Amino acid sequence: MTSRWRRACSLAAGRARALCWLLSLLSVASAAGAQEALRGKRLFLDTARLTGSGVSCVDCHGGLPPGLFGIGRAANDPAAVERAVNAIPQMTPLRGRLAAADYADLAAYIGNPGVPSPAPRGATSGAATTTSPDRLDFGAVVPGSQTPGSRWHLLNEGAVAMRLTAAPLLRGEHAGDFVIVAGDCLAGQVLAGGGSCSLDIVFRPQAGTGARRAAVAVAHDWVGGEIALALAGDAAAPPPVASGNGGGGAAGQAAPMLLLAFAALRMRRSHSAPGSLRA
Repeated sequence: MTSRWRRACSLAAGRARALCWLLSLLSVASAAGAQEALRGKRLFLDTARLTGSGVSCVDCHGGLPPGLFGIGRAANDPAAVERAVNAIPQMTPLRGRLAAADYADLAAYIGNPGVPSPAPRGATSGAATTTSPDRLDFGAVVPGSQTPGSRWHLLNEGAVAMRLTAAPLLRGEHAGDFVIVAGDCLAGQVLAGGGSCSLDIVFRPQAGTGARRAAVAVAHDWVGGEIALALAGDAAAPPPVASGNGGGGAAGQAAPMLLLAFAALRMRRSHSAPGSLRA
């Protein structure tokens, strides 16, 4: 019972106090039921990862409602869920992987499929091209330089908080060519419903040319265990250096020859002029 209910019930008298205690117990039971349904939803949608079974309940039964194959009959009935797992061949991968609490949570979710939950989603903004909320393409960049920053927003669009369980991680064959230059998505951070954090990312290719591919991921405690963003870019060859008058091209070699010819012409004219000294 919360301290709010304790204070309220202590101020009541007679039948009002008895009613207050009853309402407080119902409130606690309702909160516990919602927590069971929330854990059941996570397990229903993410069974394969959480149990190592390779299959998830949602794969066969689909979303709830309506749910397929009569799953609605197991609403708030843990024993019915357990019987189905032990009897139906398609559920064989789940046998021995679920505890009594798991059956209770799954039954609670089937009975309350509308339970509020987290809802992680990514979005992007900035100079990089994006073809989807899950990808940033920074284009062609010469090694040794970098693009302007682009921002990845991690949003919790659900009504229930979610927790980030690890710091952002760059991974993939070319992870070293992308840099997180700023951000406020931190390990242990709680994103309330409607909350968000973000990362600023640049493309800074190292030596060599060619396509660069990587990803940035943030782990969390909800379905899937993480949210990720694909990163792409191309390391381009530097442009050729233009030849000037002082360069090694034909124009650069011709300039000194022209100067020598001009000097020789001036000397001939000065020797042939009237009054010039002769040997």
